[in-house]
Amino acid sequence: MSSSSSAKQTPLQRLAVRGREVHPAVETFRKEKILHLNFNNAMDEVAERIQYGDQQSMTAVIGPTSAGKTALVDEICHEFVEAAAAVPEEERTRLLAMELAAPEAGVFKWKDDLYLPGLSALNEPCINTKIDVEKIIERFRSGDCHPAFVTQKLNIPQLRNLFFAGLARAKVIGVLMDEADHLRRPTSDSGIFQSYDSLKSRSNASPSHFVLFGTVLLTDIFKQSGQISKRVYPIWLAPYTLKEIDQFTRSLLAIEKKLPIKLKFSIEAKKTELFNDALGYMGLSHEQFDRALITALDRGLDYLTWNDMVRARLHTSQLEGILNDTIQFMKVMKELDESLKEKRKIFFSSEAETEKAVAPAAVNKPFQAALRRETVGP
Repeated sequence: MSSSSSAKQTPLQRLAVRGREVHPAVETFRKEKILHLNFNNAMDEVAERIQYGDQQSMTAVIGPTSAGKTALVDEICHEFVEAAAAVPEEERTRLLAMELAAPEAGVFKWKDDLYLPGLSALNEPCINTKIDVEKIIERFRSGDCHPAFVTQKLNIPQLRNLFFAGLARAKVIGVLMDEADHLRRPTSDSGIFQSYDSLKSRSNASPSHFVLFGTVLLTDIFKQSGQISKRVYPIWLAPYTLKEIDQFTRSLLAIEKKLPIKLKFSIEAKKTELFNDALGYMGLSHEQFDRALITALDRGLDYLTWNDMVRARLHTSQLEGILNDTIQFMKVMKELDESLKEKRKIFFSSEAETEKAVAPAAVNKPFQAALRRETVGP
């Protein structure tokens, strides 16, 4: 279809003729990820935690909506696969990436929401129909020739053992769990603790490092017992601030280079407005250019105007939700810092009070002071 005939079509006509098909140039642009500074830093940190995070058996990547958590999972897997291609097959390690589905009702179900999807992703054969070969041979030798396969389904402990055995067999060194907020679907504090504690206990015994990707709701993992919080390393995915607008602008210029058509406006001149439109999130800015590109190409243009960008802005109601999420994220970060300072003050002041209470009285003649002894044992 020519660009001129496409330009004459109404949106409804384009929908009827092309369905959800998008312009090839748009498809190419969508595949181009902008590996900006915050994104690269987070990606490097996740890689280091998987490689060196023995003392912390889990990592929590926490950021508000639109921070780029899912894009981070995709890019980590993409670059890992590319780098692993140079490693001989028998020596190759792997990553397992999963998106935890939200339970349709009730609490998070380990069997249906983690173990079965995980085993399927690991290409484990006969998930629900496993056999013990040695027992089968022994049974056949005794004359028992009943069918080898048992129709009884595996219970949760059996599936859990099978899942972690599959991770070890496939040499999975990192399990990336997107939408990890769903782990805390139990509404009670004790239920949330049990979910975190169960995953912590299993990951401690596994050669795989678990990386949880979630929103600010995931921060309550650090409010559990010291045994849990000590073993979880946090990585914060925050948007750029106005102080970092120069770094944000450099990423915008990288987007401009990826566009298949020219801009009719200056990135430098519009950087503040673009920053405000995206709330400091590079992912939202990339999506804004994506929407503007679609409309420009549908009109048969070979350039992008500022009016196209204005029309491609998110609706106020969409920005409201993202802003609320971002404010909550920043509030939680601030509250954690303030809480830690307060607890440090209480801890160290109590130590100082203890030392003050047991301090010996000043003696004018030190060599005449009575000896003080600490009794040890009975």
